[in-house]
Amino acid sequence: MGLAVDGNETKMPVQELPVGWETSCWGCGLRVVLPKFAPMFKCGWCGAITIEKSEMKPISPWSRRCSKGRDRVFVCLVLCLTFSIVFGGVWATFPVLFPTATVGFYVHSVITIVLSFNTLFNYCMAAFRLAGPSPRTEYGKFDLVDKKTLEGYKFCVYCKIPKPPNAHHCRSCQCCVVDMDHHCPFIGNCVGANNHQHFLLFLLFASVSGLYVLTMSTYVGTIVWPQLLRFRRVNLPRVHAGVSFDVVLDVLAAMVVSLEPVASTRAFALIYLFIASLSLVIGVGLLLYQQVQLVYTGQTYLGTLTSGSGNHHLVKSWTNFRRLFGKQHPFFWLLPRVGLNYVPPSEKIHTT
Repeated sequence: MGLAVDGNETKMPVQELPVGWETSCWGCGLRVVLPKFAPMFKCGWCGAITIEKSEMKPISPWSRRCSKGRDRVFVCLVLCLTFSIVFGGVWATFPVLFPTATVGFYVHSVITIVLSFNTLFNYCMAAFRLAGPSPRTEYGKFDLVDKKTLEGYKFCVYCKIPKPPNAHHCRSCQCCVVDMDHHCPFIGNCVGANNHQHFLLFLLFASVSGLYVLTMSTYVGTIVWPQLLRFRRVNLPRVHAGVSFDVVLDVLAAMVVSLEPVASTRAFALIYLFIASLSLVIGVGLLLYQQVQLVYTGQTYLGTLTSGSGNHHLVKSWTNFRRLFGKQHPFFWLLPRVGLNYVPPSEKIHTT
């Protein structure tokens, strides 16, 4: 027994129609008779959706190795950048601001430890945790499948297993991911049901940490380079109109040379911290804004690519964040955690 779906039209139950095309349901193994060939049909017993299409072209081993190599390079770069900002920031700013152990030294030490730990912890959880493996489900035989147990399921031709309606197959990770948002090369992993909360928290703590480093490095720069304060005397309209970039570089070089060797090295470190933290705040901040918008509207990034902006049935609610992070007070969302809060079925918008 089955229902044929041809485009947007749902046919009558097959037992009332003349025999035209016979096939079988991959979910329960029942023989399905349709009035004519349908590229997609839904089984009336188990609810599984069968898509009739040719065997997918396998992914070449070379393509898989390139994808894995790219992800590993990006992960190493992100970790190196993070550690360089943390340790470089402590070395460049703390001796200048806190030459002795004062209250401010301990306060900023705690802030640095909290921000660094939460950023690295959530990054590692997002990068090295399974994004959202599909649950193992019995299929293939009538005696193994109850009625409607495979409702909306499709068969993944790559993994050779049932794929839930809210899952997508990632060719980079070579597996189906539940609630897949996108594959992020900077974490070398997909963003899915198991690590989406950690990915959001990583973006949040990375943005806050970037703002903290940007503020500290700028303030220390005004101490290490008192000459910078004299730039307020420059005729700004004239600078914008006629001063070349080479002149600016010459002024900066003269300022660095005039400093002591240790101060000169610290000055270069401050320049690096300023550029790196500013880039981090802009790039990660924009990504955080996008992710917050998607979670608020109950969407995924893949869903926006396939459905576009014409979906007018979105449910915008902050309860989407509670579904993702849990029902406890929002303050506890920021605390490090290892357990999962994901409870299927998902309420996100998914389009396949």
